[in-house]
Order: sequence, then C-alpha cells, then structure tokens
Amino acid sequence: MEKLLFTLFILLLVVNSVSGHLFSLPDGRTIEATIRSFNDHSGLVELERLDEKIVKIKPTVFIEKDQRYIQMWSVDRLFLSSLNLQIEVDDVVLDQWKEEEYADLTDTAGNTERELMKDTHYEKIAFEVTLKNRSAEPFEDLYVEYVIFYEQSQESYEKPKLQQLTKRDKVEIQRVDGKSTWVKKTDNVTVHKDNIMSKNWSSGQSRTGGKGEVHGLRARLCKKMLDGSVSYREFTSPTSFSETRYPWPD
Repeated sequence: MEKLLFTLFILLLVVNSVSGHLFSLPDGRTIEATIRSFNDHSGLVELERLDEKIVKIKPTVFIEKDQRYIQMWSVDRLFLSSLNLQIEVDDVVLDQWKEEEYADLTDTAGNTERELMKDTHYEKIAFEVTLKNRSAEPFEDLYVEYVIFYEQSQESYEKPKLQQLTKRDKVEIQRVDGKSTWVKKTDNVTVHKDNIMSKNWSSGQSRTGGKGEVHGLRARLCKKMLDGSVSYREFTSPTSFSETRYPWPD
C-alpha cells in the first residue's frame, strides 16, 4: 500500500511539472498544452500536449483570451531578442554655464582693483535611452531602472575630498508600438570644475578647486513575463562600463 501511494505521489509530481496552459475552443472543448514556438510567417503555434504529442494549429481556433495568451508568449520571446528589440543609449549634455567670483584686492601702494578669483564651469548631463521595436508586435508595461555613477569634490584649502555619488531612478514605459521607436531621457546630474586663480594670500594658504565627472550609466530594461517573473536586459553607457568598479547597487 505504501509503495502504491508513493508511486501515485511521483506521478502527481510529473503531471504538475509538465502541466501547461488550458486552451479553450469556442464550443467549450479544452486542451492542456505548453507552447513550444510561434511562427510569425505561417501564423501557426506549436503546442506540446501532456501526452507529449506535438500539434501545430492556428491561434484563431481558440477563444480570444487564449489568442491573447499566445500573443503575449510570443512578445515575451521577442523582448529577449536584441534583433527584435534594440536598445541604444547616449550621454547628453543638457546645459553648460559658467559662474565667476571676483574680489577687490589692494596692493602695497594702496591701489584697489577688482580681480577674478575663481570661475566655475558647470555641466548638466543626462542619458538618452532609445528602444527600436523591429517586430510587428507592441511591447507593453515595460520599465527602465537605472543608476548614474558620478563624482564630485568641492574647493578646499586642503586636498579636496572626492565623493563618489549615484543617482538611481525608474522610467515607466506604457507601450512601444510595433515598428516604432521610443526615446526618453533619464533624470540629470550636475557636475562642476573650479578654476582657482593663483594669488599670494597673507595667510600663506591657497584654495584648491573642486572637480566633477560623470562616469557612466548602468541600466536594466525590465518586463513582467507571462509566468509572473520579471526578466531584464542590462545595458550600459559606455558599453565598456566596468562592472567591477561600478556594480549594480543592492
């Protein structure tokens, strides 16, 4: 008896492991099967039934809900293909400006002159993400999560302390139509560089200017798959962006 129960338990495990989607026909008949492939040209979906028999059939024989299921299964596969959904990213300088600092300096003869003490150059930088959908199917409910890595130090009478910084955010993408292009900029970061003029200070001290630099972007294009899991495709700018030095933060 124990042996029989054990055998039945193993059979249930096998059935559950190969169980697929329950497809319904308009007349109420059903077939439980797993999608093996979908051919866009022939319009046929290949199904593997529980008895391991392979059938090829038009999705239109099923009810509308199951036709949508087949379409979403196909879109999931297209999402993972770099040929069908291409990702491009470039850094973009949104703005540049300069601020100047002046001071009135008096020489030994008592003459006072207004002189430039410091000029600071600012750059506001973002990244432009482009998705090119080469397939005929639309992609829906995608999102891009990203991290911008940059550094900045401030002027100091000592050696400036360089601070490593990140900016993390998320961009929702409602839909990318078939045969279309979607473009969106990330949020921006601002870095600056100080040019300190050489002066002899009575204190014997002089300032050292701060400097900043944007290192790059690490991002993921994410999609909720048909089975409920989330798949993603990672991309960077520049493409050679070091994963060791700039890993995805926890």
